[in-house]
Amino acid sequence: ARRRDRTWFVGGITNEMPRTLTLPLDFLPPGTVYSVRRYEDRRSASGTADLPREKGVSRIQETSQTVKSGDAPLRVSVAAGGGIALWLTE
Repeated sequence: ARRRDRTWFVGGITNEMPRTLTLPLDFLPPGTVYSVRRYEDRRSASGTADLPREKGVSRIQETSQTVKSGDAPLRVSVAAGGGIALWLTE
């Protein structure tokens, strides 16, 4: 994880083993709501990140949510051979 001013960037990758990671949110300042943008690999039926390229279809999936310090840790699923990026902004 890296912080610039009040913005956080978190990234991770994995090998051929898919993983579920937990990210505690206790590093966020109390009382401040953050928007989290998650960038994850789309998964194939086998759970790997190696989807075939299709015209007009992104291999990356973006989702968003809001969090604050004290919320339950974020659960992040990383596909086999894939990665994850989180962008947390106030």
